Amino acid sequence: MLCYQTANQVFVRYKDVLSLLSSIPSGNQRIDYYRGRVALFAILKGLGITDGHDVATQAFTCVAVPEAIMATGARPVYVDIERAGFNMDAGDLGDFHQ
Repeated sequence: MLCYQTANQVFVRYKDVLSLLSSIPSGNQRIDYYRGRVALFAILKGLGITDGHDVATQAFTCVAVPEAIMATGARPVYVDIERAGFNMDAGDLGDFHQ
């Protein structure tokens, strides 16, 4: 079992995660990152995001997202969220894109 849940918490067994990851072929198919912000930074750099770029992100987010954007030299631009949920508001994103 990879994870299990109690009333308030979800637990992940570290050894099970390592076993699962070791069963996935490496090479060109997988790159492991130790933090989400590091993975996001690598994706942005791979897309050519650098100084002078604006990157849209939802306003309801954790600090790791804008930190990864700013680490590339780009500027995070916050897009409002929908009234009925926590996803980006498509209308506000459209305003950003113009």
